[in-house]
Amino acid sequence: MISFSKGNIGEHYIKDYSLFLFSLFMFILVANNIGLMAKIQTTNGYNLWTSPTANLGYDLSLSLLITLIAHVEGVRRRGFKEYLKAFATPGFMTPMNLLEEFTNFASLAIRIYGNIFAGEVLAGLLLALAQHAFYWYPIAFIGNMLWTAFSIFISCIQAYVFTMLSSMYIGKKINEGEE
Repeated sequence: MISFSKGNIGEHYIKDYSLFLFSLFMFILVANNIGLMAKIQTTNGYNLWTSPTANLGYDLSLSLLITLIAHVEGVRRRGFKEYLKAFATPGFMTPMNLLEEFTNFASLAIRIYGNIFAGEVLAGLLLALAQHAFYWYPIAFIGNMLWTAFSIFISCIQAYVFTMLSSMYIGKKINEGEE
């Protein structure tokens, strides 16, 4: 964790954030894979057991938390005046800087949501194929095993990407002006 985020956070701040980034990585990794363990449905087909990261509200909340942490740490490390000065320098770039903050927030959430939700939809379709007819069962079983292995791989990649982008956003806020 320390080696891949050291370039983003900085050599002198990495010890302050390494435990947070490791915890974030493990939390996202477990949250991505919870929906692969079982499929529990009601009689009308409503799925009761999904990955939390397959819910857009959850991902937006997690992304908002990372955004708030980045801003709070930026103010804490650099001071309120210096932090706001980065948004308004040069003045004509202020709208673009604000747009960048919004797109960072939105892309962090939508990226993980799209990948994990799509994986669970496809897993559900493979299970439905197995229930459709007896002769489809072996194909659906093999497809589901392959898809589950691929979903685990994708969830690891998404946890890595989420953690890496979070460290980049935090590093940008705390290191701005220290080049």
